[in-house]
Amino acid sequence: MFLICPFLLGSCLFETADEPDNTPTTFDLSLLRNAKNPFVESYAMDNAKGVVGVQFAFRSMNYAWEVDSNVEVFHEQTGVYPATVGAYFDLSSRPGHLKSFLDAAHAKGCVPYVTLDPKDYDEPDKAYQKTFIAMINRGEFDSSLKALAGVLRDFHLPILFRYAHEMNGDWYPYAGGGDADGNGSADGPEKFIQAWRHVHDLFIREGAGNLLWVFCPNAEDFPLRSWNRPFQYFPGSGYADLIFVDAYEHHEKRTQTLEQAMEYFYNEMGRFLESRRAEGDSLIPAFGLGEFGTNRTESGAKEAWYAQSLGSLAGDQRIKFFNLYNGQNGKEDFSLRGLGESIKSAYRSSRFQSRLFDPG
Repeated sequence: MFLICPFLLGSCLFETADEPDNTPTTFDLSLLRNAKNPFVESYAMDNAKGVVGVQFAFRSMNYAWEVDSNVEVFHEQTGVYPATVGAYFDLSSRPGHLKSFLDAAHAKGCVPYVTLDPKDYDEPDKAYQKTFIAMINRGEFDSSLKALAGVLRDFHLPILFRYAHEMNGDWYPYAGGGDADGNGSADGPEKFIQAWRHVHDLFIREGAGNLLWVFCPNAEDFPLRSWNRPFQYFPGSGYADLIFVDAYEHHEKRTQTLEQAMEYFYNEMGRFLESRRAEGDSLIPAFGLGEFGTNRTESGAKEAWYAQSLGSLAGDQRIKFFNLYNGQNGKEDFSLRGLGESIKSAYRSSRFQSRLFDPG
């Protein structure tokens, strides 16, 4: 039962009295090593290897330059070219801009990793944006979505497609704490799942069957409540091909390793997979990091965090994708510059699969 009350964490309108049950999972997460990976089926690669990529936010309308510069920074810092390059789009994005990004990624020999969020990055009215989920479910964004689906379809090659990421946080208007229909009650995950399925089905009808749909919560829940646990938002079997998670260290709040940042999510994923197995669904999707990084300000500490993280990932065959975020969010610097030679040493591991094909 939800208790309606004033709530000061971002967009959330309510809390529940119950904290999440953090009972340790009994699911054997080592089974992720052999999880079904449609990416491997699409590109010639060893399933034991992890695909490395770079994720960034556009700072200009020159999409080709943005892709080129981020790929080159990644190469400069790691010594390898990324296999994937990712960027963000929203419901106001022009189809031509999306096409420019896809073409630029392909020209660099990278698989496009598209994040499409049901919001408008330039819309200042946050309350209005919280209604977008309800508008999607009523079909009011269908024309825009069809235009974007057509561009993705016409690319023909497989694309990593991450829809509505970090939905269990409180910083995006489509999070479960929003009030999509303006009735004074927070929605929870139900309308989010409905909108996910609406967009997914629309894209399939438009022929965009080349997308690998990525379900990607945040590693921590904000707010930390049972209704907001990450897999409460899972859209259902057949609607997501891969499970990713975004994991960051914000050193001013808590100093932690990448493994520590992921502990809670690992337990939640174990509980989720265990429940699916109990229901007779034995399919285990491949798992990866949608974004990860640290905002440490001292260069030596920052380099050490990345080197330790990459060393850990090199030995963890459960994780099939590693997407480092390169950028600055306000005053928080997650850029990859100046990390030093230890990062290149870490990337020499045979476990990492870099660029999958030579640019034509």
